[in-house]
Amino acid sequence: MATKDLLRTPAIEDYSKAIFSLQSRNDEPVSTNALAERLGITPGSVSAMLKRLDDLGLITHVPYRGVRLTA
Repeated sequence: MATKDLLRTPAIEDYSKAIFSLQSRNDEPVSTNALAERLGITPGSVSAMLKRLDDLGLITHVPYRGVRLTA
């Protein structure tokens, strides 16, 4: 599977859309809790996925400060 395909999973797309929507509201980093609430899942599950998204270079995550999508 190509790297590009790894970036196109439904879960990654859902997280990316949710982060974009929440980040667009006030141009602030998105908290784990806000993202969990938006997606209807636990903050622990969100944290695990944020680690993956950060490793893939799709977001920047600063613990206790929130996440932002990368360019």
